[in-house]
Amino acid sequence: MTDKQLNFIRSLVSERELPTNDRGVYVAKLVAGNAPEPNVTQSSAIIDWLLNDVPRKPEADAVPAGRYAVEIAGKLRFFRVDTPTDGKWKGRTFLNEIFGGDFDVDDSRGTPIRSGKSEIFAAIAAEGLDAARGRFGREIGKCGCCGRTLTDEVSRASGIGPDCAEIHGIDREALIAASPAADRLAEEAEQDAYQQAEIDAENAWLRAAEAPTADDLGFEQWERSRGVDITDPQSGYDRELDEHGFPVGY
Repeated sequence: MTDKQLNFIRSLVSERELPTNDRGVYVAKLVAGNAPEPNVTQSSAIIDWLLNDVPRKPEADAVPAGRYAVEIAGKLRFFRVDTPTDGKWKGRTFLNEIFGGDFDVDDSRGTPIRSGKSEIFAAIAAEGLDAARGRFGREIGKCGCCGRTLTDEVSRASGIGPDCAEIHGIDREALIAASPAADRLAEEAEQDAYQQAEIDAENAWLRAAEAPTADDLGFEQWERSRGVDITDPQSGYDRELDEHGFPVGY
């Protein structure tokens, strides 16, 4: 085993969760200096095992996978966080900053952030995970959780789609109420209600204006259009009619 191999094994072990089986126990003792050193070939096999089969430790200060918008030093910045759950990258947290351009749901474009991740994670946590996700969705027009395009009114106003809200337990109405656009949305809703009331009133007037009158139909047909049967003695219209077809005294 070379010094370079030993140092690399120590670095890998510091990032990973060693299993408690015989190989894991041996490697733990090896990096502590309490086990016989393997030869070069055996060391290479240990390195391959650590790289491909041993999951990384989760980052203590990382945030869950998703898309976030947060102000840092007075500038609004957009981030995507990915946390693979299988494969050789299982347990890793990848942080990318998004600078512009459209992107698909599974697109991983962006600039990787390798230094200063803790500060960014802390800013997102301070903003609130749901709030930062919601702001991303409102600003970009794509869900702050899954990245799909938002279309319905509540989704666009909250920044989160209905499926993701249910999966992650996100209160979309609370996000809308807490957003800077809450007052504007309430004003728009009030204006919409007022406009609808005007439309309803105008439609009612048009229906009344277009309704036939007695002059249009003649007395008998007009009354029938109102649901009155003037031949019924109870109707009060069994009187002599004048030259215009109206009951005398009507």
